[in-house]
Amino acid sequence: EAQRAQAELDRTPESCVLLNRVDRNVAANDRQVVFFMKGGKNYINVLDQSCPALKAGDYRLIFQYRTASAKTTRLCDYDGFTVEKQTSRTGCSLGKFIPITAEEAAALTAKPAAAPAASSGNSQSGGDNRNQ
Repeated sequence: EAQRAQAELDRTPESCVLLNRVDRNVAANDRQVVFFMKGGKNYINVLDQSCPALKAGDYRLIFQYRTASAKTTRLCDYDGFTVEKQTSRTGCSLGKFIPITAEEAAALTAKPAAAPAASSGNSQSGGDNRNQ
């Protein structure tokens, strides 16, 4: 099932996502942030360069973006962010948003994937609970 989802996923990178569609985000490491979207879509954002302030598990990111209105505000690959408790003022730049599966998102963030609301009843086994 997971392999089929992986094979069928359109991995075309997107330049922007609507900010009001972001459910949460979690850093996988100092170069990757996973975005969990409302509606079940997930993205990995591979930063243009390493972000020393960013550590695996960080989720309190403060985004700097251009805004028009709350409904149409987009987070794009030309936007940046800082980590909430970082001491330096140096920001980090986002890259493209690349679609990933729920299983990939869970593996990257070391958290089990949430079952979709319209589940077919299949249970997931063999979760990856290693500390990285």
